[in-house]
Amino acid sequence: MRWAKQQKKLSKKQLSEKLKEKGITVKGKYDYLCKAAELQGIPIFLEEVKIKEGWQGKQNGLLQVLWEHSFINTSKNIKKYYTMSGMKNGFGITIPETSLKYLKNTHEFENEETLLQSMG
Repeated sequence: MRWAKQQKKLSKKQLSEKLKEKGITVKGKYDYLCKAAELQGIPIFLEEVKIKEGWQGKQNGLLQVLWEHSFINTSKNIKKYYTMSGMKNGFGITIPETSLKYLKNTHEFENEETLLQSMG
């Protein structure tokens, strides 16, 4: 999980409301409201913290599992080259190396212990 602070300018409406809370009514352009807010010690910027969630703690997809087992060629454009059913050549025949289902079946995942089994 990553986070980043970001400063965002208050809107004209928000500045007007903050000034009204202090008992001041200012009409006019945004610049006038900004100057009035600065004189009253009201911040013009609002600081937001944006959180970007990562993949930690989430399930892996088939593409990720095959990549971890070195079945995926990373020199190719992965999202275009690999699909669940595979790409088709000019004759409409599926190219097996591009099919995630085919690659999964070539490796014996059924014989591998799951994390739960290995911990138990």
